[in-house]
Amino acid sequence: MKRTTVLILSLTVIFSLLLITLSVLSIRNSDEVIADLKSRFNITSDDDDNKDKDSTNNDEVDPAIKTTVGINNGEAQIKQFTDNKGYQNFIRNNQDFNRYGIGMLDDGFIMEESLLFNVENESLDSAREISQPTAFSADTTTKEGSLPINEIDGASVTNTQIMGIDEYDTLKNTRERIYYSYEDYDNFGPFQEDFFEESTGTQAEIDFISEPEPFYNNQTRTAVLDTSNPENISLLGQLKLEGGYIYESSILSIGDNYISSTDVQDTKNPNLNWEITDLNNSFYIQDSRLIDDHLLIIGEIPVYEYENQNCPIKISNEITVNCDDINYIDHEYQANSISIYMLIDAQNGEIERTFSILTNGDSQISNSLVTFDNIFIPMSISESAYSVLFSFVTETLESDLKDNAIEIDELSISNSAKYIELQSIVKQSIDENWGNNENYSNEYRQYVSNNVERFSKTGIISLNTVDLSLSNYGEVSGYINDQFSLDFFDEHLRIFTTVDNTQFNSWRGTSDNQFNKLTILNSDLDYVSEVSDLGKGESVFSARFMGDRGYVVTFREIDPFFVFDLSDPENPELKGELKIPGVSTYLHPLSEDLILGIGNQDWDFKASLFDVSDPENPIELDNYIIDGVSSEIQDNHKAFTIDRDKEIFFIPSWDEAFVMSYAQNNLSIVHKLSGYQDRWSWNEEIDRAAFIDDVFYFFSSKGVVSYNSDKWTEIQSINF
Repeated sequence: MKRTTVLILSLTVIFSLLLITLSVLSIRNSDEVIADLKSRFNITSDDDDNKDKDSTNNDEVDPAIKTTVGINNGEAQIKQFTDNKGYQNFIRNNQDFNRYGIGMLDDGFIMEESLLFNVENESLDSAREISQPTAFSADTTTKEGSLPINEIDGASVTNTQIMGIDEYDTLKNTRERIYYSYEDYDNFGPFQEDFFEESTGTQAEIDFISEPEPFYNNQTRTAVLDTSNPENISLLGQLKLEGGYIYESSILSIGDNYISSTDVQDTKNPNLNWEITDLNNSFYIQDSRLIDDHLLIIGEIPVYEYENQNCPIKISNEITVNCDDINYIDHEYQANSISIYMLIDAQNGEIERTFSILTNGDSQISNSLVTFDNIFIPMSISESAYSVLFSFVTETLESDLKDNAIEIDELSISNSAKYIELQSIVKQSIDENWGNNENYSNEYRQYVSNNVERFSKTGIISLNTVDLSLSNYGEVSGYINDQFSLDFFDEHLRIFTTVDNTQFNSWRGTSDNQFNKLTILNSDLDYVSEVSDLGKGESVFSARFMGDRGYVVTFREIDPFFVFDLSDPENPELKGELKIPGVSTYLHPLSEDLILGIGNQDWDFKASLFDVSDPENPIELDNYIIDGVSSEIQDNHKAFTIDRDKEIFFIPSWDEAFVMSYAQNNLSIVHKLSGYQDRWSWNEEIDRAAFIDDVFYFFSSKGVVSYNSDKWTEIQSINF
């Protein structure tokens, strides 16, 4: 009866090609597993010996087969597809590959069948290498090492990472105008076709206005304020698009699926300069920058194997991503999205250049570092569960199991199928090699922990900012927290990362396995130096570089604040460390010797002043905790507004806001805004602030209020 059941199961697998035996109760030995696999997928030894001869390029590495990529080994590691077959095969072999944990052998295995039988048996002959260009030069126009600039001619500007490179935000201002975008949920009045309605006074009621084609109906509006007379500002009108950037006398607007430029010099007669409204509905704009006369758009479009999405892929009427336009890293990684970088002429809307690369859902591309010369794109390329299990077996065993693992690895089937079969033969040999499953699991976890830097990686792709041409590629261990974790200075890229093996140990992992490191790469993105084992059991929560200094905060239960001397890139030094309660999630240099930390302690808002004049002994000069308050600054640097002359900064919060002073190295609240939810009949966050000379303006979706910053007396209030 038992043999009959086994026979029926075997026949079902062979003829349906839809299921595999997930229970490892079979009596097959390892050699039989290999033979069965070759029979099932019609693979012979001759085919294995000759498959490379059929390739159009004998030097190519088949990206559907596990490849070992060394860090900066001098070989080209960015490739492009040449046809749809190669693109599809790569996606099929690399989607959701890390879903299944890593080798913790339970009673059975759970695997989606669709990933096992869809990969064609032929080797991929559809990839070509891209030659590496010469190294790029260091940025020379960014005033490297200088303090961040937060005002121009006495007026505040958006807080950005690189001086002179603007970042998208909901508030933009000059000395004469302030543009503030907000979501209007209340005003659903009569529909009109004008771009603006004129304000009749400070309490003007402005109905919601529909957007004429080709604009999209939504509730995002941009209030335009005349601030040429700070003592008597006026609401000129409301644009029915969200703002983003101010370019000359125009608003560059970036919505969910449109990009446009509108001249608003004459608010009564705004003029549409150009627009892009035909973007693919699946195209999601993640980030952007304004660099001189050029708008950089960073977007992403998902690709799913089960939808059988083919290339070319249409992004808009003007943008089509062909197969040979799609770049990818010659390495296993989760392939779920195509990231698109677009360079647009801000004057006429012409799309000058695009760059596309196959990425994953955790690609971190929104953490890209954009400088005047280069764009550095971080992308998670951690090893798959199969790759780590294969490495464990082949590196720790000297037995037939190792040989059989290698033979499975050489088969032209998906890594998902290989993973199942490798688990199968491992489970059969547990008693022989490890004694029991618990011993195996313990040894496996220890192996992963000892080799986590090999398995948890971030690839760094560099593009030329001017034309989006590929410059270089490198790798570092771990993952990046945010854009401030990367910095390019004096022809070197400095990177703070967190290295963590919990993703490989599924739920059995613990944060005790974490540590952090600083890695320095040269302009070719080759490894130069590192400082490792920082903040064990913790993660990077904030980082900041300033010239020859680097600052990083890690956190688990306390807040270690580290200071680095980076004057010699080949020998970076950890100079000092300070441990205090709480955590700083954003660091802002106030001077060469004073760093402001914004974060929380026990879920309450916390600001800290760090004295780094003696890098070996950083000191917390003062801190201030506001109970029950959280602020957007804690995770969005663009919400931060600072007036260095008056030594004050703005703290937005939900139903109240604060102005805090750091004069004489003491933190204190000099002004608190509250009660505006009553005035504006809404419990609404005051989320942005701007200043022009001695007048501060505070904004929410319900209105704006201005104050004299010398006495903190109210000047004016305008309802939207």
